[in-house]
Amino acid sequence: MKIILKTLTALVSICVAGGLGWMIYNQSVELVAKEVPPVKKQPVAVEVMPVAQRVIADRAELVGSLMAGSEVQILARRDGYITDIPFDVGDTIARGEVIVVLDDREQVELVAGAKAALVVAEAQKRAQDAQEELAESIYNRNKRLRDRNAATEEEFTQAEAQWRIAVAQRELEEARVKQAQSEIDRTTLALTDSKILAPMSGVVAERMVDVGDLAKPDVPLLRIVSYRKVHTVVHVVEKDYPRVKVGQQATIQVDAFPHQEFSGKVIRKAPVLNPGTRTAAVEIEIPNPDLQLKPGMHARVSLIFVEREATVLPMAAITKKDDKPAVLVLNRPKDGENPTVRVQEIVTGIEDGELTEVISGVAPDEQIVTLGVRVVKNGQEVLPVEIAWSKPPKVVVDQTEPESSDSDSVSTASE
Repeated sequence: MKIILKTLTALVSICVAGGLGWMIYNQSVELVAKEVPPVKKQPVAVEVMPVAQRVIADRAELVGSLMAGSEVQILARRDGYITDIPFDVGDTIARGEVIVVLDDREQVELVAGAKAALVVAEAQKRAQDAQEELAESIYNRNKRLRDRNAATEEEFTQAEAQWRIAVAQRELEEARVKQAQSEIDRTTLALTDSKILAPMSGVVAERMVDVGDLAKPDVPLLRIVSYRKVHTVVHVVEKDYPRVKVGQQATIQVDAFPHQEFSGKVIRKAPVLNPGTRTAAVEIEIPNPDLQLKPGMHARVSLIFVEREATVLPMAAITKKDDKPAVLVLNRPKDGENPTVRVQEIVTGIEDGELTEVISGVAPDEQIVTLGVRVVKNGQEVLPVEIAWSKPPKVVVDQTEPESSDSDSVSTASE
């Protein structure tokens, strides 16, 4: 009897569990069958800018280092101990100023000795002049006597020989006088070389010796630079090489003056390209009347090939549609609705690293998405935040160099 009750209880439990499971299954099917309302996408915040008219240039951006317009290393013409150096690094020097003085005591003595030797040579020449006059007088007397048969031929020949010997002795003494004068000139020049003069105006860039050092012709003493004009050498790639012309204008920027632009021009262009780098050297000269630019500064050079006013957009606004350049244009919203964007193909022109010229595809009054281009799609609603065009002002330095002499070229103190 107990076994029968347990069996009936188990069957009832199974039936109840099966019924509950069937009810749950039917409810689940009904919920799945019902249509789930779509989740409405929220508008995406984006930055937009209006299409603008700006001057844009097709340019090559290059880098180089500034070099002095001219520089010279000062060397001594002879050996000698240095007794004075009036200038040090950073001092300005005018052409012709004494910049190094060598010990000249030996040269002073040599000049004095040469002058004494000249006095002796001149005295010997005067004595020989008298000997020549006497010999010539004897020769002429013997010639007259011979013509009257009052002197023998032997006496005449002997007088003629003595006269010719006197002439040769006089010529020898004249040569000794010239030699003595030449020795004076040589020793005087060596004495003059004891004071080394500046061959050009400029600034002392380096001083290699001090008072008491021994100067030698192969040891540099000072380095003088002049940088009223500075130069830089940049290397252009093969595709830009034909567009670079001698006389072409260039714009230069340095880190020391980030908001200034300095103007220069191409003065030299290499006739061949480096086969290893496929680049050619181009030398640019930059006027530097205020001495703001210093040799050794890092220079960023822009060579402008084409410049014009055009419709432009930031390069960040450009996307792709079917591998063609496109932008996201902001559609004008209807009342009570958020604006949307549409993808618009465009034709581009010059790029300068920041801006892109738009030749066609957008109207002057349209607004373009500049931030958020990668996260929104065609037709999507957006919350636009308009950004105004702004660019830090750059000061174009007036580098017109006034007419001046060499001495004026260093009148401005070096910074």
